[in-house]
Amino acid sequence: MHSFLFPVSFLIFAIPLPLLLLGKVAHVLQAIAARCSATIIELLGIPVTRVGAAIHLEDAIFIVALPCSGMHSLISLLALASIFIYILRCPWYKKAVLLSAAIPIAISANVLRVTLLLLIADAYGADTAMEFFHTLFSPLLFITAFLFLILVSIVIGCTVTAGGGGPSHGDW
Repeated sequence: MHSFLFPVSFLIFAIPLPLLLLGKVAHVLQAIAARCSATIIELLGIPVTRVGAAIHLEDAIFIVALPCSGMHSLISLLALASIFIYILRCPWYKKAVLLSAAIPIAISANVLRVTLLLLIADAYGADTAMEFFHTLFSPLLFITAFLFLILVSIVIGCTVTAGGGGPSHGDW
């Protein structure tokens, strides 16, 4: 029975979250992405104005829409982190820390994505930013977020087991 705990628990990611909850979390993530990205751009000396989720540069306006809030990346990184944590050999509390770390890592990756999009738009124009960068770098930053999660696991002393993790190690 214990050997089925992780696979059955992982199915939680297949259950759609209530739309009301998704909407509320997505709005918070949208506000964080817009606010932090505009602040970083301003600190870099680029004129910027933010009104809600709309970020105004000198020659372009960008709206951090709900699909760009980072909600999908957050859920995906949590799912991937769960699988990764399952194969790690370390105490349960370190696994809990690692799973919790996936949240700020996903949010930071999305803020970085929006910030880089704004920097490219400022330097090369909105069309270049939206056509090239928006499509190409979203998956690249997701991979970077996962690599950062791996780095955190190394720093806190977790190791990957040769035969997989899970119940046989008694760590989770």
